[in-house]
Amino acid sequence: MSYAQVASTQPSQSTMIDNPQQLLNPTVPLNTSFSLFNWKNTSSSLKNRPFMGRSTPLSASPNSLFLDTRSHKVPDQFLVDKFKNELIGVAFNPNLGFLELVFASKEIFEKYLDEPFEYNSKSIYLSPPKGHPRKKLVLHLHGLPILGKETLSPIISSALSEFGNIIEVAPVVISGTNLLTPKWDVVIEPNYKKNIPTCLTILDSTVVLTWVNSPKVCLHCKEDGHLHSECPKRSLPRHPITNLATITLDTSTNNFPNLSNIANHKSSSSTNNSKSIPKIQITSLDSMKKNHPTQQSSTDLNLLQC
Repeated sequence: MSYAQVASTQPSQSTMIDNPQQLLNPTVPLNTSFSLFNWKNTSSSLKNRPFMGRSTPLSASPNSLFLDTRSHKVPDQFLVDKFKNELIGVAFNPNLGFLELVFASKEIFEKYLDEPFEYNSKSIYLSPPKGHPRKKLVLHLHGLPILGKETLSPIISSALSEFGNIIEVAPVVISGTNLLTPKWDVVIEPNYKKNIPTCLTILDSTVVLTWVNSPKVCLHCKEDGHLHSECPKRSLPRHPITNLATITLDTSTNNFPNLSNIANHKSSSSTNNSKSIPKIQITSLDSMKKNHPTQQSSTDLNLLQC
């Protein structure tokens, strides 16, 4: 058979996918488990959340503030014109995505520490260097038991009251719902008389506290010095991942997907809607294991244990 004949042959009946664009990310689960219940789909219930920004670098220059250039695309010339009579210098590090603005006096520093400046009708805040005491902090509490707001809010406030003035306590919920999660947010004015700990015991639960520029603490073992992604106590999954999709070719019948049609699917569909492209055969790792339990390659085994 010629390549054209092989490429145009329809694959055998199996799990099919009509839209080749779905293959751009073959690791997307084939089901909807945890599509709603995941941390990326949560939001804080805080009503008056102060600006915190990304964790900033250290600085040896007094009266300096940082502009997060990854979040705010402000032209250099605008900054020169805006602050030309208030700056004495700048330090720039594109790799970190920060521009350090060093102001001429403490009064100017305090002004922009508390107030944003405007660019394209948008308020842009500057952040102090790492280690500079902040007037307000947003504390993230991880690992709390799930209880009603009326029950848990006063308990959290009482546990944190010795570290500063509690302004607001609010749960982190599943976005678009009122479903609570084990995470809560607290806005606090630190008194800096006593360091805020990275772990507290609340209702017999060990609760981890994180905030901007906070010390490293592990959400898994609840110990200081490392993050959960670096935790030596984390164990690999006992069971292989079974919801990843893999593209397979039916070599017994010489059926291959038309890769040129896949690449040109978008353009061809707009010019000739009546012309369909071959469907691509998709086999999940579950079915691979059931149909060929002893024929997994070393590459497949390595993938399953990642």
